[in-house]
Amino acid sequence: MEPLNYLYHICRKEDEGNLRKGYIGITKNLDRRWRQHNKPSSRSHVSNAIRKYNDIIFTGITEGSREEMARFEEYLRPRKDIGWNIDCGGRIAPDRTGHIISQETRKKMSNSHIGRKVSQETRNKISKAQKGIPRGKNPKISKALRKEDNYWATVATKRSVFKRSCSRSGESFNDYLETFMGRDKHGHALYKYTR
Repeated sequence: MEPLNYLYHICRKEDEGNLRKGYIGITKNLDRRWRQHNKPSSRSHVSNAIRKYNDIIFTGITEGSREEMARFEEYLRPRKDIGWNIDCGGRIAPDRTGHIISQETRKKMSNSHIGRKVSQETRNKISKAQKGIPRGKNPKISKALRKEDNYWATVATKRSVFKRSCSRSGESFNDYLETFMGRDKHGHALYKYTR
């Protein structure tokens, strides 16, 4: 059996009950959808309106199958730019789960960031937001890697990565000589492995 879907309405208090104003949407989970609209990081049209006005009401209108809710949304939003909706209603967005991005698209995405400059203020904000978040599968090593001068954690991580690549190729890690080559611009230790 298909899970229930809900048609919901977000509007100002003065527009309560007037379905031609505000935003009409479809969701499977009303609480989660409301949190998504309220995220400080969200910059959608609806999220901006929620931040702008302090008398917002979020109401579930009806429930049913996805197709029924899509038909009802299409009836309420038959064309673009009605209320806070920027697109026509009733369209079911394609499921992008498991979608594979082509190498050509990946390259275009990568090239779009070349030469991009990030201000020091933005870097500081990103740094502050990332503090305390474990990186990778081993939080102990990950935390140690964030400390610029923690030489041995970097050695252990690089060594373990190289050991895994040796074992996959059938070579012995002990046949290689590890030589410290210095540090990169981020302070990470660089090594050269030779036989």
